[in-house]
Parts: sequence; C-alpha cells; structure tokens
Amino acid sequence: MLPLSFRILLRRLGSRSDLSSWHDHLKVMFAVMRFEKLMRSLDTPSPVGKGEMTAIVLSYKRPQNMDAIVRSLLATPSVGTVIVSNNNPEISIEKWIMIQDSRLRILNQKEHRCTPERMHIASRCPGELFLTVDDDLFLRPDQYEIVCTALRSDPTRVHGMFGTDCTSDGSFLTIRTGDRDVDILNRIYGFSQTHVSAFAALVKSLRSSGISVPENDNTWDDIILSFSGTGRPRSHHIGCYLDCPTQGTRHIAVWREDGFFEKRRKLYGTLLGMDMRQVHRNA
Repeated sequence: MLPLSFRILLRRLGSRSDLSSWHDHLKVMFAVMRFEKLMRSLDTPSPVGKGEMTAIVLSYKRPQNMDAIVRSLLATPSVGTVIVSNNNPEISIEKWIMIQDSRLRILNQKEHRCTPERMHIASRCPGELFLTVDDDLFLRPDQYEIVCTALRSDPTRVHGMFGTDCTSDGSFLTIRTGDRDVDILNRIYGFSQTHVSAFAALVKSLRSSGISVPENDNTWDDIILSFSGTGRPRSHHIGCYLDCPTQGTRHIAVWREDGFFEKRRKLYGTLLGMDMRQVHRNA
C-alpha cells in the first residue's frame, strides 16, 4: 500500500473543482498540507475522559481529510470522544486514519448513509453535548473550542461559525461568519441532547404532515437542527479557517447537486409556518 501522504496527494490532485484554476487549487492544496503537518504534531492525546463532548464526523467522498480532522478534534480540550461514521461502504476508512487513540470510535456502515446519520448517532450516545463538523472544513483545536465553550454558556441554541440568512420564502441572501444570530447554521454544529430530541420531534411532525424528509437526502438535516433550539442559532467568530480543495467540486460537494437549494427553500418556508413552541413541548 502507498504511504498515506502519497495517497492523499494523489486524491487531491484528481479532485480539482471546476470553479477553481490549477493555480488556486494548488495554493489551497499546499495550505492543507501545512495544516496536516501541524495536526500530526499534536499526536500527544489529551488525558482520557477530560472532555465531556462527543464529536461526530461523517466520511463519504473525502476520506483523505479524516486523519487531520480527527487529530484536531482529539486535541480539542472539550472533546472526550470522536466518532467517525464511514457512510461509504466502498471505502475502507481505516486506511485513511493513522492515529491510534482509545477515544476514537469508527462506525463502518453496511450501506450508504447520508447526513441525517449524525443525528441518529447522537441520539444513541450517552453524552449530553455534541460537536459535528463537515468533512470539507479544517479547523484548529482552539477554533473548535470556541464553539464548545459557546454551547456550554448557552445550551438553549445551536452554535457554529458559518451561517445563512434567509427571507421568509427561504431564499438565501448571504453567508455570514462572526458573532451574530443566523437563520441556518452550516458546516459545524454544537448542540445538546435536548436539540437531538427536538430534531426528532420536528422530523416526526413534518413526516406526519406528508412533507418529505428522506433519510437518503443530504439537503435538510442542518436546517431542522437550526430550528431545534429555543433561541436562534448563533454563529461565532473563530478567525481564519481552511476549506478543502473539493469544497466546490461537482459530484463531491453536496451543494452542487441539482435541486439542492430549491429543496432547502421549500423546507425552510414550511418550518417558518410551524408552531415551534408546540414542537418543543412534544420533544
């Protein structure tokens, strides 16, 4: 088998986005390589059991990112357990994660799974606080810690660092980062078991009304999670962050799929019309 670093390099070279020039692609690639080197220097794990949060990462089309993401999460003081769900049975994720740590759990799904799987995993965990991050985003431990601290300070709402503002019909106006409330969080989420229960209640209510929120769909779980708190979701300033070079690559990035935004607009409009107080009472 080729060394991990070489396999990662080959996979990154072959996944340039049609939205990027080779110059820009290589520039980001080298930035990611520097980040990976930094994460490998964090090999010494934090004391077992110190962190109370469970981090959940889904792997599907970007296994090359898993080792660096896992290392960063394991070095985050608030994180006590990291769960990687390999949602693509065609990939052996163990070949892409080299770090060995008793706090790391790998779940190899027997069939293809989509993004709602992270909420199902959280519902089965004994912990109260959770952190999930998309596989196209690279953050340092101190940046994850900002989101973790914010959740502990205000557990009534879902927290992150990247969000969307919407109009009443669900049209997306702009993407915001910084310390502010947003309508929908994207990419990274800090939430509690209370939010997991509210999420499940919302899904049940939608389905009982005949609204489609299928398990094999990557377009909706972040929207419903954003509605799962009693307060609006909150975005926090974490400084500069690094995107995966495939963040906008067609056939890899979910948001490049046909109909992605239209589905989200419809769901957002539906949620705006629901009685959230009643949903939270039923959670």
